Amino acid sequence: MKSRFALGAIAMSAMFVLCRPSVAAVSSVGAPADEFALATEIRVTLDDTFQMKFSEKPVVKAGNIINFVVTNRGRIRHEFFIGDKAEQLKHKRKIRALRGTAENAQTSFSNAILLAPGQTKSLKWRFDNPGKVVIFACNMPGHYEAGEYYITVVEE
Repeated sequence: MKSRFALGAIAMSAMFVLCRPSVAAVSSVGAPADEFALATEIRVTLDDTFQMKFSEKPVVKAGNIINFVVTNRGRIRHEFFIGDKAEQLKHKRKIRALRGTAENAQTSFSNAILLAPGQTKSLKWRFDNPGKVVIFACNMPGHYEAGEYYITVVEE
């Protein structure tokens, strides 16, 4: 009886480890957090003035988890992307390559969310690497250039 219980416990543990979503780093500034992780919630509003409006200033510390609840209040498509400068540039090229197809495609990035007008989505993020510059940005054509970004540094 004890051995069956032990085998069952081992099997359940292995299944949990194998089925658990990966949280491997996808950015030099962190990675998506587990959906059940405790997090600070910050609301972000994007609109056609090309300003990113945060409900509170993001306190970005290594190990902190923030659930960004992002709403597009504009009439055009926006996105919310988390990364460093090099990642922003690489992502911007990908978004530009999707021009025309991004509207209809089920495009998915682990550190970005695309939002149609009126849509709200969330991105739960765990920050890492103190001293790294983190940029929150919309890389839809012309949006970053118009000022739709926010820059801060990951603190210890």
